[in-house]
Amino acid sequence: MSLRFLELNKYHKKKIKLTLRMALFSLGFLTLTLLINELRYLFRLKKGSGVYNFAFKFSLFLPTTVIALILGLAITGKTIKHWKNWTNLKKKWLLIGLGFPAIRFWIHNISRMVLMPVDKKIKRVTITCIKPLPSIK
Repeated sequence: MSLRFLELNKYHKKKIKLTLRMALFSLGFLTLTLLINELRYLFRLKKGSGVYNFAFKFSLFLPTTVIALILGLAITGKTIKHWKNWTNLKKKWLLIGLGFPAIRFWIHNISRMVLMPVDKKIKRVTITCIKPLPSIK
């Protein structure tokens, strides 16, 4: 009976180490992505240039935050699944705390898109040309 308990304990220690690595990777990935997003000008992306910002968001920002979200959800799911087996309460809350920023980031952004106030005025975009267009006679 004692050996079986030790095996189970080793198994859960391995799981906790793997989950902790996933949590640190998720938090680090999200932090690095947000830092790169704020320091875009180092990659010669101008703030007003829409095409480059759009490509940047879809090629780097969106995939990395999705990966961080998936890892955050996996961490939270694993921790809740093994809540009774893992005895260290501080470690459990640490894992949930490290995985939560990615989940919170997505909840915040989705709620901002869905719950945006309707009464805001939409700014109209005007297209200006360098040369005036020829008039039709």
